[in-house]
Amino acid sequence: MLQKIIIFLTILILAAAQVSLFPNLMPGGLAPDAVLLLVIFWAARYRFDRVWLRVALAGLILDVLTSSALGLNVAAFAIAAFGVGSLAKRLKAAQKPLATLVLFGFVVFGTLAYGFSFTALAVAASHFSGVVTTQFSGAWLAGLFFRIIYNLILFGILYWPFRKMEIFFQVAPTKTLIK
Repeated sequence: MLQKIIIFLTILILAAAQVSLFPNLMPGGLAPDAVLLLVIFWAARYRFDRVWLRVALAGLILDVLTSSALGLNVAAFAIAAFGVGSLAKRLKAAQKPLATLVLFGFVVFGTLAYGFSFTALAVAASHFSGVVTTQFSGAWLAGLFFRIIYNLILFGILYWPFRKMEIFFQVAPTKTLIK
């Protein structure tokens, strides 16, 4: 039970920081995706069937805090997590000497997968409501590039606290895909 409370509080704190703190610290209002980084961390380390509930909870909390259509972040996080988890399984043998570099590659891939899937889902949802709010453009692509850079920097900062929290509270399942 304590593990579930810690996971919920971690997601809630990261989501609150992503929505309210980071946009005020970064130029242009682009903020790193702290919750996505936690999802990528879990997806790179554990099988998808172990983390899908956490991914859904993270997406639901972020949907509520950002007032976006319920389920957009859940679906986009699930797509990103599934992709990162699939890559992690296939690169398991090559991860030993270059584990950190592989993790940063997962951050780039996960950010791209989340960015494209979230925007595609938002465009599809906007067609049903009749209001087009998001679309693919050059500015969107530039924003995605800067979001990747911000996510790489923030992941470098958050990786060790994620690992320490995992070890201290023994939140992690015993089998991991990546050490």
